[in-house]
Amino acid sequence: MSIASWVDQTLLKNESAQLAQLKRQLRSQIADLNRDQQVASGELAALERLINQASEQRRDALAELATLAAQRQTTAAEVAQLAQRRDELAAELTALAEQQAAAEQALASLREQQADTEQALREQQQALEQAHAATQVAADTAAANALEPPQVDLVAIAAEVAQLTQRRDQLAAEINAEIEKANTEISLSRRQFEAEIERVTLAIERDKFEAERALADSTAAAAERWREYWQSPVLADLTEAEAEIGRLSKLLEAKQGKTWEWTQQQIKALLVKTLDDGSLRPQHCRISGESESGKSHLVNQLLTSGLKALGLDIDVELYDPYPSDTNWKIKPTIADDPAAVVTALASWREICESDQPATRERPLLIVLDEADEMIRQFGEQVTSSIKALIKRGRHCNLIIWLLGQNANVVKGMDWSDLRGAAGIYLNQCGYEYVKNGLKGRNCNVLQGELDAIAAKTPYYAIVHPKAAPRPYAVAVPKQLFEQPAQPASQPAPTPAAVPTGVVCPHCSSSRTKYNGRRKDTGERRRACHDCGKSWTVN
Repeated sequence: MSIASWVDQTLLKNESAQLAQLKRQLRSQIADLNRDQQVASGELAALERLINQASEQRRDALAELATLAAQRQTTAAEVAQLAQRRDELAAELTALAEQQAAAEQALASLREQQADTEQALREQQQALEQAHAATQVAADTAAANALEPPQVDLVAIAAEVAQLTQRRDQLAAEINAEIEKANTEISLSRRQFEAEIERVTLAIERDKFEAERALADSTAAAAERWREYWQSPVLADLTEAEAEIGRLSKLLEAKQGKTWEWTQQQIKALLVKTLDDGSLRPQHCRISGESESGKSHLVNQLLTSGLKALGLDIDVELYDPYPSDTNWKIKPTIADDPAAVVTALASWREICESDQPATRERPLLIVLDEADEMIRQFGEQVTSSIKALIKRGRHCNLIIWLLGQNANVVKGMDWSDLRGAAGIYLNQCGYEYVKNGLKGRNCNVLQGELDAIAAKTPYYAIVHPKAAPRPYAVAVPKQLFEQPAQPASQPAPTPAAVPTGVVCPHCSSSRTKYNGRRKDTGERRRACHDCGKSWTVN
């Protein structure tokens, strides 16, 4: 065997051994991936079971609460019946009071009759006394004149007077008896009336107490039955489980070879719309990110290489209203003059709101930096212009991008206004948008997806296309487009930002920038580009 053939055989054996070893390693890695996938699938299934159990417990709790509500309604109906019975008894008591008033009126009538009878008797007695006196006078006169007294039946008159007196006494006794009887009946009726009032009042209070006690017992029983669920953090467990589902789904995507990075196709679908004639037009967009979130770097890429890479041939106007050290790759149309920015936006609003708006031949992209601060400082002057551009700007070939550090809805704007634009929320602004700008279970799942991406890369975002039902989470690469280019309507890039002259109190660097205002006092804030610290400007 020649040396060459020996060398070939030896190299072939070594390469075969290395190839076999690589195959074994590949099989081992594939087995590990399969095991990891099975483990993740098992975890997902367990989480789904936990969610289903929690959902069943929640349904049982809702059913119990519905039963309790029905019992409450039944008790309320019983209380209403008691109130109706109380009203009926009150009506009966009113009738008794009317009967008492009628009895008192009858007693008053009897007393009037008694007074009339006594008066008639007194008048008859006076007439008899007068007749007797006249007879006595006549007798005395006859005696004085020695005449024979007249024949007067004094005995009959005396008998009649006695009879009338007896009749008067009898009538007085009868009337007194009637009055006593009426007084007795009135007193008895009054006692019965008071006793009935007391009985009805006690019955109503007793029924009310029993109804309240039954309702309290039912509520206490239901509360005791579901106490372990109310005291346990069920909602927190569900939130954590949904967030874990989002995190695991992203990890599974990574193990399956799917990328987390924001692709050029996704960016084009977000920012570009194809018209009926085949031409391309940019979309309204809101880009939010806190300091050092990569917002300026992202916007610079979109305004330079991005527009050309996306197939857009448009004009751009960049408004940078406040002093900053942002190194813009295109020259701002207006810089360090917020009043001029307000005037420019107002002119675009007039065009949009005109009855016959002039449509530009080439689309114009208006990029407004620090939009949140402009709205805070100028209010309606800026919000009215932004709303007009979002709602009617596309009819005039006017598109606006809003840059800021706030992911929430700002004062003077509604979510309905901002839904007319796509949204890019970087880093912590992504978490704020998920928490405050979305609803439903997607919030927790998206938060879990953000957690998975944030653990791997410092730059990530929540991206919400216009009119899309659900946003998505992505990692934002440092380089989005391969071929840098300049928009045709822009001059050459401006050089790097020069020091502002405002010195950082922490590291004495003059490379500082504007960083918004304090929410409580409204004082301006600045941040240092070198040490990253911020402070309030006095």
